[in-house]
Amino acid sequence: MVDTGTCLSWIFVFFLVFVPTAQENKGGLYSENGPVTVLTGSNFKDTVPNSDNTWMVEFYSSWCGHCVRFAPTYLKVAQFVKGWRQVIRVGAVDCAQDYNTALCKEYGIDMYPTIKVSGKYIDVNEI
Repeated sequence: MVDTGTCLSWIFVFFLVFVPTAQENKGGLYSENGPVTVLTGSNFKDTVPNSDNTWMVEFYSSWCGHCVRFAPTYLKVAQFVKGWRQVIRVGAVDCAQDYNTALCKEYGIDMYPTIKVSGKYIDVNEI
């Protein structure tokens, strides 16, 4: 007869060892070298507000299932508009990171994913 406690222990060990978690993904859902610009609390205000470009910014959480499922679509959008970088830029902020918490609160992010548009003539808080 199989011991249930032993089986559960092995399943737990399997998930700890082989299944990546959001904590391990410190870089969020998007890479620094990809078509989506990784924005943070330290570079957002110098990059997005009053930019000559229009920005489409996704505020997400790396542990959010909807965000994880949406990421491939957002990457496709970013790749599609990549040739229009003089007009529109695509960025993302990982609100799960402690260093982005204040930024996400400042922009009233309380659901994930949230997409806001900002630019020289559009305030991200108006959308």
